[in-house]
Amino acid sequence: MTNVLVLWDIDGTLLAAGQDNAPHSRAIEEVVSGTEVEEFATDGMTDAQGATLHLDRAGLDEDLLPAVLERLDIHSHVYLTSGPLTALPGVNEALNFVASLGATNALLTGNTPARAINKLRGAGIDTELIAWEDSFFGGNAKSREVVTHRARDRFPERRIVVIGDTPLDGQAANEAGLDFLGVTTGLYGAEDLTGAGAFLVIEDLVSGLDELGEALS
Repeated sequence: MTNVLVLWDIDGTLLAAGQDNAPHSRAIEEVVSGTEVEEFATDGMTDAQGATLHLDRAGLDEDLLPAVLERLDIHSHVYLTSGPLTALPGVNEALNFVASLGATNALLTGNTPARAINKLRGAGIDTELIAWEDSFFGGNAKSREVVTHRARDRFPERRIVVIGDTPLDGQAANEAGLDFLGVTTGLYGAEDLTGAGAFLVIEDLVSGLDELGEALS
């Protein structure tokens, strides 16, 4: 058990979905003054993917991407000051439970490190339960598969379990040969997550805690 690395997604898995409202459009509108950008759903995408999608649909140059990502990082500080984000029920308990089994809690997220830590702190999640040195951030990655391959390349012999709420989490995990455990706390149901390769789907981190423990054994 001590060799199992559990890589948690953030939005929709640890945090309630839909709280990070219109981040890409706000960031682009600040970088390109006078531009109005429509916000599109980016569930499961990396920050770079989401920002590139919005730049493309607004007819703007992708060379603006670094500046947009910088603005996203700056905006993430509001998670700490302008009203708390909502952690999903049982998150801290689940993190403690996984650690008690001898597994390692870390992150595999499409966010930059700054956005990730500010989201967790803003939601009251105990960041001391996360092994940041074993976490993987895809803020600059063009796809989530890039991030899962980084995890596999770094730990080629280790059992890695990705826990996420979107089919993109599952597809990226399977692409790199990682296990995918789905949780239906986001926008997708069990059938969607099973279709994306989940070896197990749980309803949430409260009712599914025992199943989670069995899956990691």
